[in-house]
Amino acid sequence: MDEKGTERQIVDAAYEAVAVYGITRLSLADVAKRAHLSRQTLYRYFPSKDDLLVAVVAREEQRFGNQISDATRNAVTPRDALRAAIVATLDGVRTHPLIERLLETEPETLVPYLTVGTLPGPSTKEHLTRLLEHVMPEMSTEDSRRTADVLSRLITSSVLDPFDESPEEFADWFVGLVFCGVMIASHRNSHA
Repeated sequence: MDEKGTERQIVDAAYEAVAVYGITRLSLADVAKRAHLSRQTLYRYFPSKDDLLVAVVAREEQRFGNQISDATRNAVTPRDALRAAIVATLDGVRTHPLIERLLETEPETLVPYLTVGTLPGPSTKEHLTRLLEHVMPEMSTEDSRRTADVLSRLITSSVLDPFDESPEEFADWFVGLVFCGVMIASHRNSHA
């Protein structure tokens, strides 16, 4: 097996182990056993539990990114793209097996990560800022950052206490807010 294949095998095993044991009780010895590798091989790729968790989170973020890209691929307008991205994000977060598992068994581990990003790597807010800059290039950088901050807080809130409305209803409301409020203010400020 090549280097990438071995790394993927370890990350898959870690994902499975977190689903069974959670983050707190995750053991590198168990991950090595699940991956059918020696602990020495695992340590060569991931010297610590934190390094391994960062890899699992990065892979899951990549999967979310791919889901969002797929959802926005056929969007005709920036408004449609933002709506599709929000719906894909909320659907993905609401149905993600690890998030569900950690909310049930060790929310004290998940909540700090969701709220302040306790693991290294790009935050949800950074991903959303880049998305907004991509789908709405006419929005100022500061307004993209602020909008992403508010949206990431609302998504985190939705994970912890789901909205009473569907992802589609929430997305419609938020897109209306952005296009009727933020975009108008951003446009006004750029011409002042």
